[in-house]
Amino acid sequence: MKRTVTKLFLVALTIFALPSITHAAGISVSGGSLKYPGNTSSVSITASGTTFNAFQGTISASGSVQVTSCSAGSALWVTQPTGTGGFVGALTSSASSFRIATCYIKATGTGSGSVSVSSVQLANNGPIVATGGDSRSFSIVRQPTPPGTINVSSSSHPDQNTPYEATTIVLNWAAPTTTTTGYAYLLDQADATDPGTTITNNNLAMTYADQAIGTYYFHIKAKNGDGWGPATHFKVTIKEPDPKIKDTLKKPRNIVIAKATKFINNVKDGTFSGVIITGVTEPNFSANLTLTPMPTLPENKLLSVKADSSGKFSYTIDFPIPAGRYALTIQGQDNKILTPISDIVFFEISQNNGGSVDTITSADRLPPKVIKPKWYQKEVSVKALLFSITGLILLIAIVVVIVIKKNYLKNFFKKQTN
Repeated sequence: MKRTVTKLFLVALTIFALPSITHAAGISVSGGSLKYPGNTSSVSITASGTTFNAFQGTISASGSVQVTSCSAGSALWVTQPTGTGGFVGALTSSASSFRIATCYIKATGTGSGSVSVSSVQLANNGPIVATGGDSRSFSIVRQPTPPGTINVSSSSHPDQNTPYEATTIVLNWAAPTTTTTGYAYLLDQADATDPGTTITNNNLAMTYADQAIGTYYFHIKAKNGDGWGPATHFKVTIKEPDPKIKDTLKKPRNIVIAKATKFINNVKDGTFSGVIITGVTEPNFSANLTLTPMPTLPENKLLSVKADSSGKFSYTIDFPIPAGRYALTIQGQDNKILTPISDIVFFEISQNNGGSVDTITSADRLPPKVIKPKWYQKEVSVKALLFSITGLILLIAIVVVIVIKKNYLKNFFKKQTN
């Protein structure tokens, strides 16, 4: 086998010294596409147009094109094509077409460039049958750089995922490139509208006043000399106004918490029901109750009741809640108008002795006042009483003795004088 390959190489080398015969056939360069600097592609180096079994040539590149590597076809090679430079090879049998190599190319800059095959010779069993070379030219231009994505912000609706009450939408953005010449933008309620290719203006802000409640999208894209950039879609949500406190209204007052006539004291479960909460708020307002800790409410049950035309209201807790201590506040509401919140009322539900409801006041935080009894209100034991009586009798006896003795001495001295 080695002898056969050697003989074929010698034949291939010898035939290129024979006289040349000019034919249109030869080695061509085809395929590949390079448009912008940095692009890569590949070209095919192919011998064709006649019958041959040996070939040689030189691959070269010029201008803004570079041959980075070549992958040789299956042949008997004297010199393989690995990039720019010469190659020499032979086939084990004659052929009319053979892909010598696939060469990989790269655009290194702007301008023109080419890949060529020169010094071509095709031979068939001795005589040279073709010498035609070829070149593939490319024109490399600057890659267009249209504007990038626009960063939109809003002082009125800063978070795209949060609804706001403001009905005026204020939007701002920055130019994505220094070469930006204008913007196309619009506001609608679709999430992916393309704003088109007509410049609206070159401003960096836009305001939309008096917008209705709903979700809106601001669509914008920028243009420069290289074209239009991608569209940005900024979401804005306008919600119903939240209720507001009207400070001129009075806060709910005269709040009383009492045990209802029908009071269920479930000692086993530690719950109770049947507590009446009454008070006064603004006429025809709803009284919204807040309990802390908040008990679990039955389905469709609200801690709210409508006051009458005089402002009086009454709410009954007719569902079981845990016994214990609670803090209660009440706020009146009429649509979007709120009263100030009431003072906190503390109350306690006790299950002792059948259950009770007691309001806790500041006085309950003080210890009970101790009244010191007067001396005559004090309780005296029998022993102490007997001791006191004995002492008193003894004192009286001493006084009597002193008086008798004093009178005796007085009479004695009086007789002596007489």
